Amino acid sequence: MINLSDEIQAKNIELLFEGYWDDDLPPILDIQSMLPCLKAVISNIDNNVYTDFVKNSNGVITEFSNTFAPPYIFNDGIEPITFFNFKKNGALREIQIPNLKYYCAFVLNSITVFDEVFKKIYNEENFKKYIANSNSYIIFNRNFYIHREYDGGTVEIESGEFAVKNNKNTGQLAYEENNARYLEKQGSHLYSVKVDIESFYPNIYTHYLGKIKDMEPFQGEINCDEFFEFLDYYNMKVNNNQTKGIITGVFSSTISAELLMLCVDYDINKAIGSNASYIRYVDDLTFFSDSLEKIHSKMPMVQKILNKYRLRINNSKTQERKSIYNTSYVDSYSIKEKFIFFDFDSAEDVKLDKDIFYSIKSYVSEKYDADEKTEIKAFLTLLKGAISQEKLVFDQESIVSEAVYLAFYMIQLACTEPLLVSRSYKVISEILEKQKGQEGYQKIINELKNKRGFINDTYHDSILQIWHYYILSKYDENLDISNYITDFNESEVNPLILSMLVRTGNDTNKDIIKYIKDRYFQVAGNSNEPNSWMNTVMFSKWWLPLFSIYSKDKKDYYGFYSSNHFHLIYKDMTNEI
Repeated sequence: MINLSDEIQAKNIELLFEGYWDDDLPPILDIQSMLPCLKAVISNIDNNVYTDFVKNSNGVITEFSNTFAPPYIFNDGIEPITFFNFKKNGALREIQIPNLKYYCAFVLNSITVFDEVFKKIYNEENFKKYIANSNSYIIFNRNFYIHREYDGGTVEIESGEFAVKNNKNTGQLAYEENNARYLEKQGSHLYSVKVDIESFYPNIYTHYLGKIKDMEPFQGEINCDEFFEFLDYYNMKVNNNQTKGIITGVFSSTISAELLMLCVDYDINKAIGSNASYIRYVDDLTFFSDSLEKIHSKMPMVQKILNKYRLRINNSKTQERKSIYNTSYVDSYSIKEKFIFFDFDSAEDVKLDKDIFYSIKSYVSEKYDADEKTEIKAFLTLLKGAISQEKLVFDQESIVSEAVYLAFYMIQLACTEPLLVSRSYKVISEILEKQKGQEGYQKIINELKNKRGFINDTYHDSILQIWHYYILSKYDENLDISNYITDFNESEVNPLILSMLVRTGNDTNKDIIKYIKDRYFQVAGNSNEPNSWMNTVMFSKWWLPLFSIYSKDKKDYYGFYSSNHFHLIYKDMTNEI
């Protein structure tokens, strides 16, 4: 049974839910404010309040009941929300967000089997050798005290907490631990070869998640077959009932992939012997040795192991390096030394002027030309913090506002290098917060509005388009929902963008719900029954804007929210139980 008075258990439920929302997305769904309700929902599922799940005698959910897929989804599959992020080479990476209702089932099962699965793997002595090669571990196995870079405080992270990257504290610790583990495996080896698994998440066959219980290192050690079988079932169901590929960008996928890759680690360790060492971060495999020839001689065996799981090496991404050049660490010290307003402990603030503005541009362009984009990411994060904590302040009396030009520069940067999108727009958001009531505020909004056509034509369904509309939906004081929807012409409005356009009030979202109804019929097919869309729409990608409307708007549109088609569990996610 779930025990919310258990501090580690309650914290892990929170961390698992924080891991639901992709870290690069704006906070369209405010998971933090929903946590009390979500924890109560988990307790309700555990106590069989809902009829949406089938559990076995051990309290593990084994099936989803009462699922009615949209007509275009095969065999009761559940449609995820999809958008596109950017890879380092500028190519698009498809990211999906599963339906939150079914992610709750993953959270409950993970907590239910925690002692038998996760605690054993990451805390028991006999498993240490099996997890030693992974830099994408999912549980911290000892207590840590870390200095929080963003506010200067200290926090304790306890053994047994999930290593969720979306959380500032666990994310910072995971980053620090990754660097330490990398250096330990590298040792004094002279060379490294890094190989990448081609289209990793899209090529994971879900049925292998059910089979790994019979593979090393789990065979005979982990007595929880139903959890591995659930991972197969869950990853298939929440991704349109597909068996090939699991969704990307959510912590349930991180856990699923990591458990699978621990089996790969086991086999690779046996194959490479003592002539080389090896560390893996998700699907990036790095081998170290004093001889490149020795590393390359092992690659056919590595590919043979991956063949067992229908995975393959992406040879075009193989990188050879001398170890003296290897670094996975961002030198934040030199950044802070160059820009004094990044000293958050100082009592002094710095006024943004022309010289500082051009220094910022010069630094970013220098790092961009050197292809040091990770350094730029760190810089933008520090810049956001400096503006937020008023270490870098704006001259409100100046006729020419450098704050406006800095916002324009962030737009340029995001469109030139989409890998920097989320951090660039977070800086814009902080600038707008500090410019409220000033002439520069409306200048920035107007520039963002003028950019809509270019963004929609060039970056449709991407993280850039999502962030652009998020900033407008939050700061445009004359927001016209109908006008914004019209922006898209014949192109479909992404459910994430539609959700952020939802307004608080009574009967304020009729344009959005009409749009959902019309688009749904357009894809699912028209019916003689005008309300037939209600039967299956909550199993489609439109569940999120419908949920957002319920959270903010008191009108019962079409009688949908008082019907059984809007499930009780969604209502409980927004109300204290």
